Amino acid sequence: MNTIMKIFTTVLFLALGLQTIHAQNKHKFYNVDGNEITQEQFESQYDRLKNFILDYERSNSSEHRLINYQSEEQLNSSKTSKIYNYLESITGKELDRDKNLLVSYLSATNSKIDGDSKWDVLNQRYNEIIEERGDVIRLWVHSPDLKNLEPFQIKDITWSADKDRMLEKQLFPENVPYGGFLILQPDGKAYVRLHEHSNQDITENVERLLGKK
Repeated sequence: MNTIMKIFTTVLFLALGLQTIHAQNKHKFYNVDGNEITQEQFESQYDRLKNFILDYERSNSSEHRLINYQSEEQLNSSKTSKIYNYLESITGKELDRDKNLLVSYLSATNSKIDGDSKWDVLNQRYNEIIEERGDVIRLWVHSPDLKNLEPFQIKDITWSADKDRMLEKQLFPENVPYGGFLILQPDGKAYVRLHEHSNQDITENVERLLGKK
């Protein structure tokens, strides 16, 4: 009888333990504004042409977030100034506050790339064309969690780490695939593109927002 009771107690303990784990690891769903929604709402709001899904494993839950590929917003003067100041601090450059910023951001998801990157955004001639506009400051920033920057080390490109994660927290979500880019105008108008993109995407949006030169 004692043996049977021990087996029963062990099975009951394991069953309760599994139920507890299942309850702890519940799924949470969030819309593009960061508000928690139901799974049904999440599935209905997902549009592969407009947004993508970021999954995060937390200690007691699995989070699923909808993120827009593109966003535009008007930042106030305080937030705009903080971004300029922060970029000055991590790049060591004095930035002209009358010029626009074009910031390419590499996320930690690029850590597994071997060999030289074939990413056309790194094309030297393309970057010279951007700089020749005269109204854009070109900056290159990477996640502090990026483990292998070597494939992206190109002549005349200097990468700076987002050491305080300010850009990650405000503009480029943690572990967004590839990363993205920011176009920030002195008056606070900001455009952010996330996920995979090319130099054509950058050129088109620079000309759309800042005009052709």
